Amino acid sequence: MKVKRDMDDLCWTLLGREVMFEDRWMGMDACRYALPGGREIGPYYVSHPHQWAAVIPILPSGELVMVAQYRCGVARVTWEFPAGNIDPQEVPAEAAVRELFEETGCRPLEVPTLIAMVRPEPAHSPAKGYGFLCPVEAVELSSRHADTDECLEVLTCTVEEVMAAQREGVFCHAAHLSFFYQALYEGHLRGQR
Repeated sequence: MKVKRDMDDLCWTLLGREVMFEDRWMGMDACRYALPGGREIGPYYVSHPHQWAAVIPILPSGELVMVAQYRCGVARVTWEFPAGNIDPQEVPAEAAVRELFEETGCRPLEVPTLIAMVRPEPAHSPAKGYGFLCPVEAVELSSRHADTDECLEVLTCTVEEVMAAQREGVFCHAAHLSFFYQALYEGHLRGQR
C-alpha cells in the first residue's frame, strides 16, 4: 500500500468556535470549519473530556484486579480497570498509581509500564487515555478510598475470565480493551493468546 506522506490537503480549517459549556467533567464547543475545497460546515461539536489514565493491576498469582461500577452511558454495571482523570499537577503514571490505590487499595510493586496512549474518539475529542501495566502486592482489596461519587466493587479475575466478560458485553470499555489486548499480545499477561 502506498501512503501519501503530505496530507495537508485533507485538513479542515477552523473558522470559529463557541464554548457551549465547561464543567468539572468535560466541555463542549460548537465549531465551524472550512473543508478542503472551501465548503463550510457547522456546527460541528467537539467535546473536551479530561485526560485520564488506567492501570492493569497484576497480582502475584497472575490474576488481574478490576472494578465493577455503574456506567450511565450504557445504563448498566460494567467491568473496567482502575482509572480516572489526571489531575493538573500529575503525570499519567502518577494518576494511574493514585487511582489504583483509591479504587482497589492496591499499591504497585514497581513503576507502572506504559502499554499505550489512545485517543478514544478523535472525530469529536482531543482527549488522551493512557494505559499502564503494574504488578501489585496482594492486599485486602477495597474501594474504601474511592471518590465520594464512585460506587464500585473490586474484582479479581483470570485472563480467561476477563476475555469471557468481554464476550458477554460486561467488559466493554473500548480503550481498556485495547490496553488489555495489547498487554496480552506483548506477553505481559498469563493466559490464552
